[in-house]
Amino acid sequence: DASLCNWAGYPKLCGLLMHLRSRGFEITQVAVTEVREPRTVIPAHHSQQWRLRLVCPLVVPKNATSMLRFPGFGYKLFVEQECFWFNESYEHEQLYQGPSFRSALILDLKHPGLDGRAPRGTWADAWWNRTASRE
Repeated sequence: DASLCNWAGYPKLCGLLMHLRSRGFEITQVAVTEVREPRTVIPAHHSQQWRLRLVCPLVVPKNATSMLRFPGFGYKLFVEQECFWFNESYEHEQLYQGPSFRSALILDLKHPGLDGRAPRGTWADAWWNRTASRE
């Protein structure tokens, strides 16, 4: 339903959302988040809803560090305009330190592996296609 989106203000985002919906993905949330200076810590947590989250850092100030940590596994640094996906059901925490605010677009999808569709391809295929297209 096109009335669910602000097409005048965000035509590319609305187009992406409609495309994902048309492909059968269930979007559960879209938001812009901010964390504030000088330091923000969002303690370790996880979702019980088995969703995938797309994070697109919009503003990451110079001399700032914004990190999504997965205790015991690793971390992902926020880099302005470099989007990434992660599984919200895994425990994670957010750490930020910087001179001004950091903002990011988040988009949550119901995990497509739980909707009964047969799997197509592999994560390795997705990685290969992404890296091959950059060459």
